[in-house]
Amino acid sequence: LPSMPFGDGEFDIVSAGEIIEHMAEPAALAAEMARICRSGGWITLSTVDTTCANAIKHGPYPEHTWDFEAIDLALMFAQYGETKHSYVGDYHFIECKRAA
Repeated sequence: LPSMPFGDGEFDIVSAGEIIEHMAEPAALAAEMARICRSGGWITLSTVDTTCANAIKHGPYPEHTWDFEAIDLALMFAQYGETKHSYVGDYHFIECKRAA
């Protein structure tokens, strides 16, 4: 993942929806999101919960490189600050308050 064209700590909120599951290196996306988020800012991320009823009805997601469980996502972002995982509808949702 190339660096985003933004400075360190440039944003109060950095958000990504339904993209991390397509990334070759999801941890690199998390690191880059953390890099451009200011201390005390928020990182949010969502991705489909492939174990939910609607996803199971949908069938396989061949375009996805990754299939995440809640703990995987929480641990990926926890190194950047206090992280909370929740389910929002059919999606995993991560909220991470960027540490200093």
